[in-house]
Amino acid sequence: APRFLGVRVVIAESFARIHLQNLCNFGILPLCFSHTGDWDRIDRDDVLCISEVRLALQVGHRIVVANRTKNETYETTHPMTDRQVQMVLAGSLINIIRAKSAA
Repeated sequence: APRFLGVRVVIAESFARIHLQNLCNFGILPLCFSHTGDWDRIDRDDVLCISEVRLALQVGHRIVVANRTKNETYETTHPMTDRQVQMVLAGSLINIIRAKSAA
């Protein structure tokens, strides 16, 4: 699974429903660009950073992605439901099930 390969965030123009659900199940944050032209401004070796992800997920849908290589920022949103947000915050659906069974 991508999570075990170190993938923590996927930024795309949009997501198919099943792909979105699979990312959330594995605790991977799916983000969509707010402005379509932003996708073309990112190059392969650019370093992207996201600060205060947990707080941003708890308060709203907008998350700012900083491109450290080009000194730019991109506004993104997440297409997740409240339950999917909880899965990502917990690290995966398995972690939620594990916590419920331990209680």
